[in-house]
Amino acid sequence: MAKPLNLDEAVQHFAANRAAEAEALCRQIVRTHPRNSAALHLLGLAVHRQGQPAEALAYLRKAVAAKPDYPEAWSNLGAVLVEMQQRDEAVAAFGRAVALNPGLFEIHVRMGSLLLSLNRPQEAVTAYRAAILLRPDSAEQYFNLALALQAQAQLDLAEEAFQTALRLNPALADPHCGLGNLRLLQGRFQEAASCFRAALALRPDFPQAQSNLGQALKDLGDLTEAEAVLRASLQHWPDQATAQSALGTVLKEQGRYTEAVGVFRRALALTPTLPEARFNLGVTLLTLGDFTPGWQAYEARWQTREFAAGPVFVQPHWAGEPLEGRTILLHSEQGAGDAIQFVRYVEAVVNRGGRVLLSIPASLIALFEAIPGVAEVNRHGDLLPRFDVHCPLLSLPRVLGTTQASLPDRVPYLSVPMVARSRSQAWIGAETPGLKVGLVWAGNPQHQNDRNRSIPFSTLAPLFELAGVRWFSLQLGAHAADLVQAPAGRILDLSPHLQDYVDTAAVLEQLDLILSVDTSVAHLAGALARPTWILLPCVPDWRWMLGRNDSPWYPTARLFRQTRPGDWEKVVAEVQQALHERAPARTRSGRCPEPPSF
Repeated sequence: MAKPLNLDEAVQHFAANRAAEAEALCRQIVRTHPRNSAALHLLGLAVHRQGQPAEALAYLRKAVAAKPDYPEAWSNLGAVLVEMQQRDEAVAAFGRAVALNPGLFEIHVRMGSLLLSLNRPQEAVTAYRAAILLRPDSAEQYFNLALALQAQAQLDLAEEAFQTALRLNPALADPHCGLGNLRLLQGRFQEAASCFRAALALRPDFPQAQSNLGQALKDLGDLTEAEAVLRASLQHWPDQATAQSALGTVLKEQGRYTEAVGVFRRALALTPTLPEARFNLGVTLLTLGDFTPGWQAYEARWQTREFAAGPVFVQPHWAGEPLEGRTILLHSEQGAGDAIQFVRYVEAVVNRGGRVLLSIPASLIALFEAIPGVAEVNRHGDLLPRFDVHCPLLSLPRVLGTTQASLPDRVPYLSVPMVARSRSQAWIGAETPGLKVGLVWAGNPQHQNDRNRSIPFSTLAPLFELAGVRWFSLQLGAHAADLVQAPAGRILDLSPHLQDYVDTAAVLEQLDLILSVDTSVAHLAGALARPTWILLPCVPDWRWMLGRNDSPWYPTARLFRQTRPGDWEKVVAEVQQALHERAPARTRSGRCPEPPSF
């Protein structure tokens, strides 16, 4: 007499990792009982374990069809659907499982992971919180919750969740690494490095922690150690695209541009969709003056973490075609200096038949309203009028095919309203003797490269010894307080008068020369065709390119460059000599003759 078929025996085989034996028994059962949901469910799991996900999917579908109120089968069906890239259906399957049995811990975990991968972090948070209610001591789920909260930009709550995960299980490497990533976002680079080191102490073979440690060291300015850490990581994991990308950035910031290009291209060969590698490749190519591929790669900025929160419009992105009277929105995306530099393209857009709207920071509105061809200027965040297409200002060079030969270099392309010009004369004094020089020595401290581009005020001291020069401070922000270090009576502080860029532009028109680090004031002076000397770090921003003391963007600009990182003293000495040659000798009356042309 044949032995009766027993599903329990199949379960035992499956539990003992004998999937083939479990499969054979389940097939016998379903031949006799084709709607046995438990056998169909186990058969699906058994063939899946043997590497047959498509067949597993078919059996799991049959299992839930035979028994619609079978939460475990719905959950496993969802897991296989995820594997088969049918993720929307997987969400529905997990949702059905949760509805049938909200007490199944694993379903909430799977649901959270899937929703996070679908960039639905708010729903993922709900799923992970449900899992934590079932297992309050699960460090892993607090870690997952932290990732979902961070994806929602709820950084304080994410930090709390990471800390809870570490309190529950300090031996878990993932929360240390996750907290390190959060610290990078917060700009707390030293703490980030400590977190990554803690993760690596627990799990030495943790490529993400190793790569991110290199990133933290780069942000701390320790490029030598950052390079060593990243190269060590790549020795063990040569196919790690993110580490290749981070190494490329370190090389770029060391001024090793050709090497950086090669490394970025290796990263993209590994992961063609890696936006940070493509964006930084673009920046490097632009620095080298290789504009056409540089502009193209620079477009990847919108996929990077830094730019991902940019504006989203339903209107199409302008591709450069004739506009034929259509309205185009040009919107600034980065700092005021970028907007000033690239608003020059309004003329070209108008020539393509466009009616131009601008969306810009409030501080630029009064200045940009006078640009010929601009129909309307709007403040960022305000309700916009109707428009047909849009384009970010820094995408215009790509759209319009800008090369070094075709770069629009006509200046001035900005002007100062007469009312602002008249009041600025009173601030400076029309009869002010000496060469009138405006000075900016520091940029926005929130700028990622500010530690390199800003100059300690004390380093400028030799300039104030020059006879025949009158100094006017255009410095705004916290660094305006540095003027307490200046010799008494040598610098007139104009910052109380500078309420917006129109005020600053009006002052620039009254000065003989503007001396500035790489800030928006330098761009404004160049756009007004004022004589402008720009002081640049050894590794400059891409727009200043390399090895030249002039700028194709601003014909009236002269560039003074560091030759060694951090060596501003030599730059100041060169400026002092150049000023000495330009500043007129004092007459007996204390007056200076008219300053020479620049």
